[in-house]
Amino acid sequence: MDSGLSVERRSTPHLIPGRRGESPSGIVVHTTVGSFDSTSAWFAEAGSGVSAHYLVGLDGRVVQFVDEHDAARHVRSNRPSSRLFRRGDANCSSVGIEFEDAGAPDAAPRTAEQYAAGAALMREIAERWSIPLDREHVVGHREVDASQTCPGNLDIDRLVEEARVSAAATPQGHQGMNRLVCLLPVRNEEDNLPGYLDSVARFADAVVALDDGSTDRTASILRQSELVDEVLTNPPRPDYTTWDDGANRNRLLAAAGESGADWLMWLDADERIDVDDAAALRDLIERDAVPGLAYGFRVHRMVGDEEHYDGAGLWVYRLFAHRPGQRLADRRLHGVPIPDEIPRSRWIRTTIRIKHLAGLDERRRQARFAKYAEADPEREHQEAGYDHVLEPPRSVVRWRPRPPGQPLLEPAPRGWAAPVPAAVIEADLEEGPALSAIVIAHDDEDRIEASVGSVVAQECPEPFEVVVVASGSDGTAAVVRERFPQVAVIELPGRALPGAARNAGLRLARGEFISFPGSHVVLPPGSLAARLRAHRQGHAMVTGTLLNATRSASGWASYFLDHSAGLPARPSGPLGGPPDHCSYMRHHLLQVGGFPEQMRAGEDTLVNRELARLGYGAYRAADVRLYHRSPCVNGARLVAHHFTRGRALARIVLDDGAPVVRNVLLEYVPRRLSRTNTNVRRWGGALVPVYRRVLPLVVLGALSAWAGCWYEVLARRRGARARPSRGDPGVPALSAR
Repeated sequence: MDSGLSVERRSTPHLIPGRRGESPSGIVVHTTVGSFDSTSAWFAEAGSGVSAHYLVGLDGRVVQFVDEHDAARHVRSNRPSSRLFRRGDANCSSVGIEFEDAGAPDAAPRTAEQYAAGAALMREIAERWSIPLDREHVVGHREVDASQTCPGNLDIDRLVEEARVSAAATPQGHQGMNRLVCLLPVRNEEDNLPGYLDSVARFADAVVALDDGSTDRTASILRQSELVDEVLTNPPRPDYTTWDDGANRNRLLAAAGESGADWLMWLDADERIDVDDAAALRDLIERDAVPGLAYGFRVHRMVGDEEHYDGAGLWVYRLFAHRPGQRLADRRLHGVPIPDEIPRSRWIRTTIRIKHLAGLDERRRQARFAKYAEADPEREHQEAGYDHVLEPPRSVVRWRPRPPGQPLLEPAPRGWAAPVPAAVIEADLEEGPALSAIVIAHDDEDRIEASVGSVVAQECPEPFEVVVVASGSDGTAAVVRERFPQVAVIELPGRALPGAARNAGLRLARGEFISFPGSHVVLPPGSLAARLRAHRQGHAMVTGTLLNATRSASGWASYFLDHSAGLPARPSGPLGGPPDHCSYMRHHLLQVGGFPEQMRAGEDTLVNRELARLGYGAYRAADVRLYHRSPCVNGARLVAHHFTRGRALARIVLDDGAPVVRNVLLEYVPRRLSRTNTNVRRWGGALVPVYRRVLPLVVLGALSAWAGCWYEVLARRRGARARPSRGDPGVPALSAR
């Protein structure tokens, strides 16, 4: 919605990031007991302890201090008369607006400009968070804290009424950078269309529809709606015998190019998206959705009314970014409406739900069955037939509102680190750095200065921050604090495993993108800028070029074994699978719950695989360059290093339940050497002679990793035999799992 409201941004230290997982359910209005400037200064004062989301001046100026996804410290509950804020922290469940009163709260010269700006602001807040514009949800400070007289002589009823009138007079629309257009193929749905249009207005900017030969008022209802940009038509027909759903959808997809759409969404006339899920859908396309992916929704068969359902086992994929020339597969019925250019590996599931009304009652179920009987009498397009459409209701479940702070995408598998609260995932990072470089260090006092110094010295077109996570018993953290006072340092006790160290840095990081250069890495100039550039092009995982900084023969052998996929001569381009190491979009790391914390190595491998499974792609940017310092300075270190890596690989394979003997114990060495040889042959360039010279050591490293795999497998089996099964104490367990 474009209200014409101009909002200035100022800062305050007094906020609660992420609202502790809650969402705003109401608006609390205050009066300043001071001037506009003195209030702004008070909010910025470190010792004041108070703030608000917004300040509205007597002249209509509006300043925002706290993002709505965070809580401002503007209120406390004390014998509240408002039922909305009787439990929990009212700060975390409200948006606070201060109104200037020139120091005279009970006699302030309130102006039409202040009321107009306040009402416009209130209307936008209410729309963003689906807050009703009434006096139950818009309250004064005194209704939350009985000890207050705030907001003085401010007329809250006038504010609410002006906000409601302006909302009713404003055309439907949504603020944000992305325009979402809903595509609707429809026939004879005059009864469903009013509810459909009301539902779509919650999340879409426009509808492009195709009336497929209706004989009722469907076309006229669509043309009368301000939300519908265009209505395509097919000639009227008496039944569904010539229904070609695929052709209709391809026609709509072609017409979408004239709508100015950034994102396209299919929603049928007998489907609905609830208010809270609609808000989540807007959040998805504005904050987390990646062009080139397709997004799926769980369908609920509603029974009796829109508040009960009996089944939710169907997933449909309906949302994708618009690109010119997109086309669906040529299938007359039951095709998946995702363009051919988006492969199945890039379809991912959301937590956003669709209500399907076609099974509400027996009449609707019979009508749906008759439609498919006419369109596909020989079951050519669905071998299983359509009897399931007639199934009577099973166990009916009451519809529940979307939980506050629920992640937008399918959650991570069990056994990973506890996920960061979803409200933190959705936190607005506009004011923070674009990228966070997290350096993990353990007893690295001798080399940490060079590593951190190379990161701090980077020149980047956008702000970035550096975080060092140090563990161990030496003076690594002290060195960083002394040499780099601008760097944030986290000290962890003892020897922190890599996943725990990464997660500690991730919890502190504020960047939109997260990189883990590591204490064993030195960045040449331009590395961070190139990485940020690749992420800004829409790539979820970005890897680059690894350069060897350990020039011994063993160092070269380890370099080829571990980093042959990142050799300097390899060109930039998308990768077919998860990379070995990369940087990330912060939202996606938080979505999967961060890194597993119980592993000595391979924690990033699991995360990268999970992100790839969810549909996020990886990209190699050749100009993202890193010098890697391997610990393999001699043969003994080479053997020890790759033995440890082999053990980590075996743990991953064992936990995945893959065939260990075939995948690890028999095929590992020839497969790894073959892959390394192939990569060096393709991208080695001037390094090929070096590879040939150290090839015996490469083989030694591969054999060491293979031995580590064996060791871990046998250790796991010994442990399994040592544990009796729960069912029979005298019988050894057959598995370690």
